[in-house]
Amino acid sequence: MRVTLESTNLKLDLDHPDYSTLYELSDYAELIGVKPQRRYRLDRDLIQRALQRSVTFDHILRFLETITGDALPDRLVTQLHEWAAQLDQISLRRVTLLEVRDPEVLTDLTRAHRVRQSLGRTLSPRAIVVREPRVPALLRQLAKRGLIPRTNLPADQLSHHRTTQLSSLSH
Repeated sequence: MRVTLESTNLKLDLDHPDYSTLYELSDYAELIGVKPQRRYRLDRDLIQRALQRSVTFDHILRFLETITGDALPDRLVTQLHEWAAQLDQISLRRVTLLEVRDPEVLTDLTRAHRVRQSLGRTLSPRAIVVREPRVPALLRQLAKRGLIPRTNLPADQLSHHRTTQLSSLSH
């Protein structure tokens, strides 16, 4: 395989196609020609989608360096960094949020080691993000403290908690 880089265009001459390489390359670049050789152009939208799917920026750089057999030109690395940075300007996430009426309650909860293990980033004196896999453990810890939250959590998370709570009461 012979590879050349022209700005953000990646030109590939393939003697013996490596289909796994072509498959991964299709995650980052669009095919723009097949004759006389395959030509690919790196595509901002494809790279950003890969980053959204948790492919790391370093992985993309390593992959491109591996198929080119050399370090990428500085201007290409700069362009890739700019595309990646565009994703950091705004985030949209699903989270489980613990809100309290009294900030003192949240302060007390965050001091408790077993509760703190279930908590993420503090958003305000009255709100904190809950680590999703730790929701059942947090519900148990709140119940032990006599705190029963109003919730719109999915029924499967609540039914697991209720089953655990009922079994601990029967012992």
